[in-house]
Amino acid sequence: MEMTCFELSDDGRLLHTDISVALDRWRSGDGRFWVNLEASELEERAWVLDQISLRGLLRRRCLEVGEGSAVVALPDGTFAEWPVFTDQACSSRAQVAVLCVENLLLSMHSEPIDEAIHLPSSEDVEGLYPASTSSLLCALLTRQSSVTTRSARMLRDRVIELGQRMDDDPDSVDADDLDALKHGVLLMDSVAEEQSETFGELVYAASRGFEVADVKGSLGLLTTTARGTSRLVDRIDQRVENLLRRAQDRKQELVSGRLGVLTIVSAIFLPLSLLAGIWGMNFERMPELDEPWAYPAALALMALLATIAAMFFYKRGWFD
Repeated sequence: MEMTCFELSDDGRLLHTDISVALDRWRSGDGRFWVNLEASELEERAWVLDQISLRGLLRRRCLEVGEGSAVVALPDGTFAEWPVFTDQACSSRAQVAVLCVENLLLSMHSEPIDEAIHLPSSEDVEGLYPASTSSLLCALLTRQSSVTTRSARMLRDRVIELGQRMDDDPDSVDADDLDALKHGVLLMDSVAEEQSETFGELVYAASRGFEVADVKGSLGLLTTTARGTSRLVDRIDQRVENLLRRAQDRKQELVSGRLGVLTIVSAIFLPLSLLAGIWGMNFERMPELDEPWAYPAALALMALLATIAAMFFYKRGWFD
């Protein structure tokens, strides 16, 4: 497990500190701290929870990180869990959980997550007002929400680019492109929707550790942004479904065209097969078979019939 600890200074800066020192100071009521547990195991989370004497429902929920998005608000603290992407490419997701008790923010996730996604930069938290763990949690949520919004817009651009390719050259877009796009939309939708729900619930999750009144404006903006991202993903999903229908229509059109060609060829050769069948009968008296001009005449007749049939279908647009 990788464990990092920060002290939140009065001017809203994060200062690296030793976790043992930080927990001792926190127990004595001195300072505000953030402890981040990355790729934490159950026993390691339990050790940290023992150090802060956490019991009951909040403790049980912290030990069940990864079970699903949820918000639990009790007088002593607030727990929240939501999904995030694990990398900049947004190829997979993981669950992140936080526990906000008085002057202490504990964040946990069982899988490694790109630091640029999970941890806010110094610019994100510098000058936080008020300088509290509630404001720090909002900065953390804002960082992850912005990553989701940016990724959704990048996905929208991919859909638009693929649609333009399909307009210019339908055959340049294959099934693998569309399958990968659909998978990305489903993954994006699962993250955006659960983030929107979780951030909305946090507005009502006030506790002694999470002062909603101090960050109400930030939470309102964050919730609005998350809902907007979720709606954007819904629109992207509709566009992808439209592309899938267009690809299916194109495939059906190609199949129909090939069947049409086979039908025309069969119709052209049908009278020729009839003649070949007649002259292939084993009768003793077929006078034309004894004539020297019979063979070339038969070939000429077959060619004439084939030409007439081809011209017939051509004039009626069957070759278009």
